[in-house]
Formats: sequence, C-alpha cells, structure tokens
Amino acid sequence: MIFEVRALSYLMAILLGLVQGIAEFLPISSSGHLTLLQHFFQMEEVDNLYNILLHFATLIAVCVVYWRDIVEMVEEFFRALASLFTKRGNRETPPPPARRLVMLVIVGTLPLLLVLPIVGAVEGLGNSPVFVSCALIVTGFLLFFSDRLAKGH
Repeated sequence: MIFEVRALSYLMAILLGLVQGIAEFLPISSSGHLTLLQHFFQMEEVDNLYNILLHFATLIAVCVVYWRDIVEMVEEFFRALASLFTKRGNRETPPPPARRLVMLVIVGTLPLLLVLPIVGAVEGLGNSPVFVSCALIVTGFLLFFSDRLAKGH
C-alpha cells in the first residue's frame, strides 16, 4: 500500500483546529504552536496532510473575509505589470495602497528562495520542540522590543 492512513481522533482534530484558528491571526507561529501542542500532549506525529488542510482552511477564511481587498490587489498587480511594460507609469505620484501591498508581499516572500537548498534541514527543525520553543521565545523578544521602539525608528 502506497499511502499509510492514520486515524486522527476527533478530539485531537478539534484541538489542533482551535489552536490553528486562534494562533494564525495573532503575531505568533501557528505551526510552532501546533508542534508544541503535539509534543506536550504526546500526540502521534500528525500527518502533513492534516497540517496542510488546517492552513488551507485558514486561507479560505482569509479569502472570504478579505475578498474585496484580494481582488483589488490582483487588479493592481496586473495594472503594475501593464504600466511597467507600457512605461505609462507616473513615477512622481505614489502607488495606490493595494499596489504597494502587492509589492510588499512579493518582497516579503523572496527570502523563501534562500531556504530552498536547505528545505530538508528546515523541515526537521520545524518538528523539534526544543528548536520551536527557542524560536518562539526569540520571536517574542523581537515583537516585544520592536513594539517599544519609537515610531519611525
């Protein structure tokens, strides 16, 4: 048999879904919290398919709530491409907010290309409760101190 099917109890599924639903919209790592939850409750390693489905459900919720903004961003992306290739863009006026957001998403995604050569090691670290705990603590400190900085610095 090619695929191994493991049953996930309803209680575990509900608990993981609740953690994902709450943690995804906070400035914390929902994946990290899922890893720690699985470790502390000594759950069997949850199939990656279930983790993907949890994140996919979050994506659907985000698309439903922010549907108009997403449509506006997609439109602005194509307008930006059109103005880039037709050279009709006016460099003196600031770009619309949706276009700026599209550019920020693209620039924020680029560092993922650096991870591609070491994706196996990164996945292994993501399943280590010690590493995930340390990463969450470091992220907490970064968020705490960045919030204390004066605006504009």
